[in-house]
Amino acid sequence: MHSEQIQESDVLVVGSGPGGATVAATCAARGLSVIVVERGAMPPAANTPVAVAQHCEHDSLIARRPCEDRTIWCNEIPRQMYIGGQAGGSSGIYGAALLRPQPVDFEPGSAYGSRLPLELHHWPIGFADFEPWLEKAEAHCRVAGALGRNFQPVETAHGNPPELLPLAPVNQRVLTQLQHSSHSVWRLPLAIDATSCLRCDQCAGIPCPTGARWSALQTLETARQAGHSLNLKTRTEAIRLRHAAGRIDGLEVRQRDSGEQYLIRARRYVLAAGAIGTAVLMLGSGIEHSQLGRNFMYHCSPVVVGLFLRSTGGRRTFIKQLGLSDFYCGTPDLPEKMGIVQSLPAPGPLLLAKNGLRLLPVPIRQLLRDHMLPMVGIVEDLPRPENRIHLSANGEIRLQHRFSQFDLQRAKSLAGSIGKLLKSAGAAMTIAGKMPPAEHVGHQCGTARFGHQRHHAVLDPQCRSWSHPELFVADASFMPTSLGVGPALTVIANALRIGEILCSEF
Repeated sequence: MHSEQIQESDVLVVGSGPGGATVAATCAARGLSVIVVERGAMPPAANTPVAVAQHCEHDSLIARRPCEDRTIWCNEIPRQMYIGGQAGGSSGIYGAALLRPQPVDFEPGSAYGSRLPLELHHWPIGFADFEPWLEKAEAHCRVAGALGRNFQPVETAHGNPPELLPLAPVNQRVLTQLQHSSHSVWRLPLAIDATSCLRCDQCAGIPCPTGARWSALQTLETARQAGHSLNLKTRTEAIRLRHAAGRIDGLEVRQRDSGEQYLIRARRYVLAAGAIGTAVLMLGSGIEHSQLGRNFMYHCSPVVVGLFLRSTGGRRTFIKQLGLSDFYCGTPDLPEKMGIVQSLPAPGPLLLAKNGLRLLPVPIRQLLRDHMLPMVGIVEDLPRPENRIHLSANGEIRLQHRFSQFDLQRAKSLAGSIGKLLKSAGAAMTIAGKMPPAEHVGHQCGTARFGHQRHHAVLDPQCRSWSHPELFVADASFMPTSLGVGPALTVIANALRIGEILCSEF
């Protein structure tokens, strides 16, 4: 560094996504000074002309997508990963569904036996101990229609529960038909303010123009408005953690616009840059552990589209509203644990073209959208040490990931079951979509798992580095397994837990 400029705080957080923002706000509310370092830019404020103008498939999802702007070599191909590269992280583009994991998710050995050795992949916190944090996370994000164990509706004890979005007519028809057929179908719990939601046809993958969908930036803004000591530094890149003799001595950062470099020192450090970003920073800082960067996971997610004779409203309104848990723990015909099934928004014309329908005129694609109800299955991909993040000799970020045959077989079976579900719900025909491309690593997790034993896990049960006790990880890197639901609510719940641990140490 040219001049040793030093800034100081009680807590330094790297990453402003759901985990980082939650820890930061928790600590700031308890009177601690907090600095949040975010390499992405601030997105347009809600309800502004810029936010509204970017709210379309072309401008946001295709042409100007808020992706990770670093090149990441994914299976030896250079890509820019679609994982949310703005302030707020993945919460700026996620699909608003916040679901609790289930007790079986915390006991992978009971579902997979010898495929997942207990000492490697068991969660060091029991579901019963973690469940109160899930409840707090739901209240924190104002989740409408929260679901508990066995995906049963949760009765809130905190005054007026958030208002649910009205069911789209197609979802009401599908819900009624599937319930009549004794399927375990329910309304998705959504972190969406029904009073300001536009009920638009797109949601996941596109920033919300009105701020109706909860995001991590709302958490940070609430803390700021309350007058807490919280400083968000956007366009600021974490370069390296300085450390010696098992202690972190500071974080070197660079302001990306000016090129200014300086050091931030804190009493506690929290990494929340995502399963890729956190592993990259730790590896690049010379923090060593045999499991660091390994066991990268993201859900193996087959998509099946139902085409209905009657309009679904897919090109005009919000249709991502239903979930099913029939196959969560397997069935007699499909005995292996997988995860939930949920509906999706209809893909836009450009995505339809990208997926093989480019020869059809745009009006035909729009007509197809208006008769679609897509559904996606969440297949819990199992941790494999060869699926990993590492750095090349010249500092290139390299991601190696392949789904196992076991994962792919379950995905194929689940896709077939989803097709049958859609047919029974009235679809005239179904089309199995392609697996998401490699740059769409939704639900990324693993790479710095927590556990009871130092030689098996990067983090201890408090999500503290075994080797550096003032260093915590608050994103989905901590997860030993990928769960049968999206990780967002689990990450927020764990971040609330970490925040309380941190505050107790001051």
